[in-house]
Amino acid sequence: MINLNPSTLFTSCKTEARQFENRTYSGKGIITASEGNKRLIQTFTSVSILRKSCNLPIELFYADDEELDCKQIAMLSSLDVKCINIQSFPAFSNYNARNFSIKSLAIYLSSFDETIWMDADIIPLTDFNLLFDIPSYKREDHLFFEDIFSYNKNENAMTRSTQRFFKLFNVTIAEGSPETDSGLFILNKNKLPHDFILFNLVCNLNHNVVYKSVYGDKELYRLSMLLCEKEFNTNGVFPKIIGKHFSKEDILCGNGVVLESNQNDQVAIHMTLHSVDHFDKYNHFWETSFWSHWVPVTIEVDLKVVEPLNQEILPKFRYDYKWMECIPEKIQVIQAELYNYIHAYQKNLKG
Repeated sequence: MINLNPSTLFTSCKTEARQFENRTYSGKGIITASEGNKRLIQTFTSVSILRKSCNLPIELFYADDEELDCKQIAMLSSLDVKCINIQSFPAFSNYNARNFSIKSLAIYLSSFDETIWMDADIIPLTDFNLLFDIPSYKREDHLFFEDIFSYNKNENAMTRSTQRFFKLFNVTIAEGSPETDSGLFILNKNKLPHDFILFNLVCNLNHNVVYKSVYGDKELYRLSMLLCEKEFNTNGVFPKIIGKHFSKEDILCGNGVVLESNQNDQVAIHMTLHSVDHFDKYNHFWETSFWSHWVPVTIEVDLKVVEPLNQEILPKFRYDYKWMECIPEKIQVIQAELYNYIHAYQKNLKG
């Protein structure tokens, strides 16, 4: 386990990383993770939408034999998804990957070089082949999208503890730097420093200690890259909030964000607060739609509890409602497809 003594922390991390074998990677592909209870409906929906436009190979990682059964694996295989059990690798045969660390394991174990990571709650809005052509990815060998939070500006509950953890490695973050949305990102693993993958793996494998200071994996990509003396960049485009407008209360309850490329092309929706598995929750508010409106410009936002919906992304200032618009036709079409696949999944379960 990582030694949290500040004077030896970096050495401790580097020493632990040396136990992992060097792996070779080739080709382009998508990796994701799922499990058979909460997330499989999300994965089935997201991948089904993606498969209408994208033929990239997909590797899906799951934690152990109890996560997916034969029927569920067959359902995913029908979408040309290769399902991989983390515990099938001898080095991780006893490891419990039922946490954020499964993402770092998937990055390390996946066969792909140019790799797109896709969370189960990512809803594709374009052919993901196009992501490899984004100029900033070609230039920097990685592409991360911005989160709605930023350091020393619009912080979340763990921003300060993340900063303190980084300082143990003598790493500081410039004021105003955006935090990382780790729901969708691209890595060119053969061009990035090899230690980046290993440092990220080690930090996440030590989640019992590390996750007390950081929120899962999201900021550990930044730390791992900076430890390799590689500049870390997000794409410079603030995510746009999307959700449902309740006219009676005149409130926009943002349940996700729209991720855009540097050219302002809509790439995906990250369903950060209300995912597909919430379809029949909260008095069936999401039974017919998750999204009716969005704010297509950059605004400041707050996270607040809105009864009975739970936590929502809200415009911070009332005057920003003037920018709110009905969702564009492109997203309307994707939302209709999303509901078709939700119903197909439910029918599949009953069949």
